[in-house]
Amino acid sequence: MADKRFAVGPTPMILASFYRRRFKIEAFVRPLLLSLVEQAGESASFFRKEGNDGICLFRADCRHLIRDQIREGDVLSLDGHAAGQVLARFSTAKPRTRTALMAKIPFISLGKGDSETAAMAVPVFSGSEGLIGALAVSGPLTRFTPEKLVSIRPLLLGFGERLSISLASKQYAQARS
Repeated sequence: MADKRFAVGPTPMILASFYRRRFKIEAFVRPLLLSLVEQAGESASFFRKEGNDGICLFRADCRHLIRDQIREGDVLSLDGHAAGQVLARFSTAKPRTRTALMAKIPFISLGKGDSETAAMAVPVFSGSEGLIGALAVSGPLTRFTPEKLVSIRPLLLGFGERLSISLASKQYAQARS
């Protein structure tokens, strides 16, 4: 800058764009997130495991003025948020263990990572890659009542299955049989 200070330029945004395109799933994920937000009434995100963290690749915010503040590019630990739990457990699971884990989805976090936030998440698979990410619905803890959790559960399971099928996965079909 003119005063000899440094500022971040556009390069990180360009690199992030290259990173997201590398997975070639945006065309499947974005429309699904928008539909999930519309039906669930809460924000929806898609996370991918990177090392020991989860990174938010895609996000669609709900219309509520009060909502959680996850953004594309945010990094979450794998031990708190529901999506992190999905990524941690399914990324190392053997096929037999994976089937048992499928019976436990969606994973739920109520006030973990952030005491004011709640989330539900399911795994997303690709036939060739196995686990490729986690699909999550999240929002303020106060709106995630037991009734809301019951109403979001089938939506999230259905959207996770649709996305996995779109990516040619057989994991959900195996878990239901």
